[in-house]
Amino acid sequence: MSSEIEIINLSDDNDDECDSRPAPSTVHIKKENPTIHPTNSNSCIPSSSKAVEPIPSSSTQCNNAENGERIEKTKNEQALEMFLKGISTVAEEKEGAEALQISSNLEKRFYRCSKKFQNSNECYALISKFHNDVQSCPSKKWEYCAKFKECLKRHAQSKPESCDEKAEKTENDEPYEELDPEKDQRLKRQKYRKHLKDLSKTLEKCIKKIKDLDQAEVDLDDEKGSEFLKKRRYEERVTKIYERIEVCCQKLGDSVESLKIPHPRICIIGAKGLQHNTINCAIDKFVNKKKFREEIQFPNYREIRAIVTKVNVAEKLNLTKEEVDSYAREAFLIVGQRIKKYRVIEVKKSLNDLISEAPNDPADQDPELLKKLMENRQLAEQRVTEVKNCCYK
Repeated sequence: MSSEIEIINLSDDNDDECDSRPAPSTVHIKKENPTIHPTNSNSCIPSSSKAVEPIPSSSTQCNNAENGERIEKTKNEQALEMFLKGISTVAEEKEGAEALQISSNLEKRFYRCSKKFQNSNECYALISKFHNDVQSCPSKKWEYCAKFKECLKRHAQSKPESCDEKAEKTENDEPYEELDPEKDQRLKRQKYRKHLKDLSKTLEKCIKKIKDLDQAEVDLDDEKGSEFLKKRRYEERVTKIYERIEVCCQKLGDSVESLKIPHPRICIIGAKGLQHNTINCAIDKFVNKKKFREEIQFPNYREIRAIVTKVNVAEKLNLTKEEVDSYAREAFLIVGQRIKKYRVIEVKKSLNDLISEAPNDPADQDPELLKKLMENRQLAEQRVTEVKNCCYK
């Protein structure tokens, strides 16, 4: 064809435009399919009628597959690329595969952040800081990478809803009702208490792991998996968990010092000698109140007797006064034994936290000593029973 073709320049650069005289049969090439000669950037002659996508060069230019435009990498993307190359440079030969995997993970984390953060000066300053830290102290490169990953996590973009989910949500939405402030506050407190409980469990596991690492043997040849490094990581995690616990306590209006994990429930239902389950359920409900569970407080005998008397009248059990006293005394003794058991467990746990192995009991090897200890135990129980009987009279 003798007709000339007008080429539209799609780049943002101030390149010289091609000189071409318009002809009556001028054909405009669509924006989605530009054709640029790969060897000469100033060439205006298309290679064929079918558009060919240009190959991204080694500079900071890439091709956007959606709209066919040529986009330059941002300043932050260039800084990230330099940072990842710096990690591979300072890594040793045996750490090459690990460095490659960590670099890939960090890059994915970066692109999961919001666009606003990716193009911000804060992001550039953050990448530059960690890049300088890695170059100045290569031995701590993995530690800096972990901190950089945590920073990117905080700026991660939430997953957007799909069109189907939005449509379904719009269709099923009921007319807007103003939420009761008291109900909203109650729901928030429940959420914080559940989160606080999960954090307390995680804190206990980390503390137990630290104690196990304290007792483990140290391998001086294994620098990367040293017990000291593992212990340090767990200690840092404990610090972060404790800070989050403080935040939850502030939201709830409590202090961290008042935080106590509830103890197991005390149950006397089905206990030997207590045949009235209605009375047992009422005693269980009273003993397992918050004030008793948090501090393992010992209930009063008069309170137990009052519960037995109240249930006897309400349920019409027709127990005499002597039977009420006997039942209350037996229930009080069983409750006391259960509470004592939990207290002994708690004391042993607190005393044996830092003991690696329990020493051998001398009584196991000395029958005479064992016999003497058993006699003392029986004598102690007998005297405790005498004191209780004196109090009941």
